[in-house]
Amino acid sequence: MATKRTMSDLKLLENGRITIENLQKQTEMTTIMAQFGYDSEAILEGKALFDAARATYDHHIKYKDLLKEKVNQFKVTQHQLQTLYGLHRKKAKLVFRNDPMAQTQLELTGRVPRNFLPWLEIVRTFYNMLTDNPDLAHPLLRLKVTPDEIREGHTLITKLEEHRSDYFRAKGEYQLSTTTKEQALNALHQWISTLQATAKIAFMENKGVVHLLEGKS
Repeated sequence: MATKRTMSDLKLLENGRITIENLQKQTEMTTIMAQFGYDSEAILEGKALFDAARATYDHHIKYKDLLKEKVNQFKVTQHQLQTLYGLHRKKAKLVFRNDPMAQTQLELTGRVPRNFLPWLEIVRTFYNMLTDNPDLAHPLLRLKVTPDEIREGHTLITKLEEHRSDYFRAKGEYQLSTTTKEQALNALHQWISTLQATAKIAFMENKGVVHLLEGKS
């Protein structure tokens, strides 16, 4: 029956490293454990499980850091676009306060959506309308909404969509690495648990040896 893993990832890895190293270096211990099924080949199997667990853990941390990076890039760019659009929207509402048609074209009425996709579409429409309709863009010049700033809005939209794609890709890779890590660590845990349970039988009269195989001093 499989035993449930309760220790942290790092503690399990350290426990596994110490257990296998002590088993490999203690000649008397190795000789006795071989009589209980843990010969050199079995120990190498354990070492392979440890190496795989260590590698998948490091891989997981790499993707965890990458996910944080992509989330941060997305949030920074979204904040930049929110700030730019928020200012441009306020200026447009002032300039076109008496122009219902312009307000409709630029979607200046009502509240700005809180959900990402509806919000982005309103922002996209705003900058597309200004780019495609000089009659809308020109009156905003007096409040310093320049063509460069309108182009900046388009650029930020493109960057934001790219960062969102990167985020979802990194999220998927992170989730996959989590599954792989858990499988590798669970396999190592089961191997060590069985080894330590066997050692308690093999060294019933010598708890110090058992401690060596439990990563204890």
